[in-house]
Amino acid sequence: MGYNIIGENMFCGNCGNELKNEDKFCPYCGKQNPLYVETNAKEKNNTINKTTAIIGLVFSLIFPIVGLIIGIIGWSSFSGESKTISKIGTIIGIVLASIEVLYLILFLTVIKGFY
Repeated sequence: MGYNIIGENMFCGNCGNELKNEDKFCPYCGKQNPLYVETNAKEKNNTINKTTAIIGLVFSLIFPIVGLIIGIIGWSSFSGESKTISKIGTIIGIVLASIEVLYLILFLTVIKGFY
């Protein structure tokens, strides 16, 4: 049997007693609360997504091309705050990669003038 949610209250599908959201197991019959596992898995996934988005943002500042790639992946894969961080990283990556290309063109033009 599953767990029943009525309004904001959750009840054990095994014994029918009320559960709290933070209960990993029913305190009355010991049956595992599957919603507890799902909630923690989502929180862990959100933490991983946010960490990846922040790494992409940092890489955008140091290695714009790498940060740009990570940002684009995050932009298309993540949601919420992680997606926003990925968007910022992507924009920074585009700007800094463009500046790097301009510097490279300028550098090559100057070097060509010496030969």
